[in-house]
Amino acid sequence: MKLFRKKFTFIPVLLLISAIILPSVTAMAADTSYQSKVLGGQNPLAMFCAGADKIDLSNLSSYDQGCNEEFQKAMKDYFTGNATLDEALATFKKNIVVKYPNLKAE
Repeated sequence: MKLFRKKFTFIPVLLLISAIILPSVTAMAADTSYQSKVLGGQNPLAMFCAGADKIDLSNLSSYDQGCNEEFQKAMKDYFTGNATLDEALATFKKNIVVKYPNLKAE
């Protein structure tokens, strides 16, 4: 259950960002036949799309994509039970300074 919860926590964020750049997500939000089995048949896209234009993207940097990728890679072992949280965070810190040598991970 921990893997399921962690994996699906990130999906709403992706949907919100997608709603800004993908009109098809907005169309799906209006489609009453679209349902999420995970949510018992509800269509969560309308709620996500309603908040998408309120997302402040001014804080994004050139590091965000790489940091997200390295964090997801490092945390995968934690979510699957192959590493402790401390081990996964140490892996992230080690890999992020390799990817971005000008950063320091403390």
